[in-house]
Amino acid sequence: MEGLDKEVEELFRESIEKLEKLGANVKEIDIPELSLSAFSDYVTMASELTTYNDELVKSSLEGFQDDVRTFLALGKSLDATQYLKAQQSRRELTVAFKIDFEEVDFLLGPTVPITTPAYKDDWATQNLELTKHTMRFTAPANLAGIPALSVPMGLDSNVLPVGMQFLGKHLSEKQLLKAAKAWETTEPINYSAENVDV
Repeated sequence: MEGLDKEVEELFRESIEKLEKLGANVKEIDIPELSLSAFSDYVTMASELTTYNDELVKSSLEGFQDDVRTFLALGKSLDATQYLKAQQSRRELTVAFKIDFEEVDFLLGPTVPITTPAYKDDWATQNLELTKHTMRFTAPANLAGIPALSVPMGLDSNVLPVGMQFLGKHLSEKQLLKAAKAWETTEPINYSAENVDV
């Protein structure tokens, strides 16, 4: 897992140890196709959003917030070649997941690679920046059409939850919910309100 905040990485490693104590067999898997998931997701979403909202985009972008306007402008600048490359990458990722799920029941990873940042007045710019950092973790399940479930794996130093996601093969929602229920028995965010500074 590259690019994780230190706290996220520590909580994830602790979570893996807890899962092993619950009886899970944990195996590290390398999925090179994940490297293109952010590109594929950006291009797919921006293209489809802009196409769907074509009449609104043609008339005026005034009614949209800055971050949405930026996303729509990106969608307008894309061409068919980029869209096709994104769909090819999407297909490759879907096939890679199918192969990996022949070896494991679930894939695990942090939901996002960062802890919750402080709110900024320029939230539209902050939102674009956050999206850039987090999409590579949340986009793969959406692109491949597989179920994913985020659960808390602990609290950061600001006593804010940090998430871990279970990804499952197609139609494995029932198994994902069972895994999440088993995970809840570890009480990942069990803390006392006395420890929280307000």
